[in-house]
Amino acid sequence: MRTSVSNEGSLQRSVTRGGRRYNGPMEAKKQTISGYFDQIAADYARLYDDANLSRYPSGPIRLRKALNLLQGLVPSGLVVDVGCGTGHTALELVRRGYGVRGIDISAEMVERSRRLLAEHAPTADSRFEVGDVEQMPLGGGSADGAVALGLIEYLDDDAPLASELARILRPGGAAVIAFRNRLFNLFSLNQYTQAEVAAGTYGQLLDEYIEESKRPWPEGTVRRWAAELAAAAEPIAQAAARPPHALKPMPVHLRQHTPAQTRAIFSRAGFEVDEIVYFHFHALPPAFEAQAGEGYHRAGLAMEVLEKTGVGCAMASAFLLPIRRR
Repeated sequence: MRTSVSNEGSLQRSVTRGGRRYNGPMEAKKQTISGYFDQIAADYARLYDDANLSRYPSGPIRLRKALNLLQGLVPSGLVVDVGCGTGHTALELVRRGYGVRGIDISAEMVERSRRLLAEHAPTADSRFEVGDVEQMPLGGGSADGAVALGLIEYLDDDAPLASELARILRPGGAAVIAFRNRLFNLFSLNQYTQAEVAAGTYGQLLDEYIEESKRPWPEGTVRRWAAELAAAAEPIAQAAARPPHALKPMPVHLRQHTPAQTRAIFSRAGFEVDEIVYFHFHALPPAFEAQAGEGYHRAGLAMEVLEKTGVGCAMASAFLLPIRRR
């Protein structure tokens, strides 16, 4: 079921999905999001296909980087997949030896998660439920870890999720959260850049970028980057002839965050914040994507080795934040 909202402030009726009742403007937005993901679940699943370069393979890249970070913080135990989507994150978690509890607002996504795990990991310790990620059906301190990938940009406020993660994670437990990078607006040279200029926030973002860009490059990064560029030259040329492809636009505004903002939010909620890791790099501003075709994505892929450098502050459109509960 999809709800069209012309005036969220005046919407008072309630709807029910997956046994849960949603009331008022904020809940109406959640219903819109639920309906959207019910509709695009099949397309969303294809985002995890490494070979699908008609889109940037941000799904598998994000998943690989996020779980590598999580394993460094929590090598085993029960992990909550917050906003579990089609179950690809959960499947990789059980393959790495974790137990999994998945929660999503979309009934269609939850059903796809169940089917995926039943097919590929039928004996795994996994369970999926339709639910609100701001009020998860889990006991306090019951989880060792959590991942929230492609979730927080759909929420109206960060504090409820931060508090809920602090509640469900045991002391010393850890989570990895993905964010859309607001500092990318400095580089994108599109309507997002124009909006920052109009709001008078461009200079503030630039100041943060200058500070973030000072982080030292890990040893060997330049050598690995050079090798990636050399290997990508011919694939970039071949891919340039093929047009890129995009998902159906999201019907609600997607929020962005800066690295400094996320550190402050989760520090206040009782977490220690680890080193930020960037992903989904852009070698050129997005305005040139149509001209470069799939070559645009190939060039960005060659930059993923710069994940822990200041280059990602502006040239990566997303980042991962590893956190540990105090």
